[in-house]
Amino acid sequence: MGGPDGLELPPVDRIWSSPSPRCAELAAELHERDGLPVHLDERLYELDFGRWEGIPWASIPEQELEAWGEHWRTCAPPDGETLPELEARVRAWHAELAPEDRHLLVAHAGVVRCLWVQLEGLDWPRALDRPVPHLTPFPIPGTR
Repeated sequence: MGGPDGLELPPVDRIWSSPSPRCAELAAELHERDGLPVHLDERLYELDFGRWEGIPWASIPEQELEAWGEHWRTCAPPDGETLPELEARVRAWHAELAPEDRHLLVAHAGVVRCLWVQLEGLDWPRALDRPVPHLTPFPIPGTR
């Protein structure tokens, strides 16, 4: 993963990051570079895919994928998490943000899309169609 060298940030008071290594390492590099406080928050993990975590899509049994694909908005992958569960934890995190501060989020595409659904009113299909730029700062709706 590319580091923060050359990554221009808007004015920021604090960094929020998923604890996953690919996010937390970038947040730590930004802390080292810019001295910004970093807050790791487990609510910022990507959707939990349960038994499918780390497995290529092509290796997942077709009947499991089809069953989940028919009801992906309400059902979880085996031993995983539902979209409503992801939405609840991201909503809880966002509700605790100090509105007077400027926040930088280092997180996964699912978390970003969840914020678009919750704060911009996008439906999930439209949120899934919108690209989430890699290493590109953009404003979090509902924050300064």
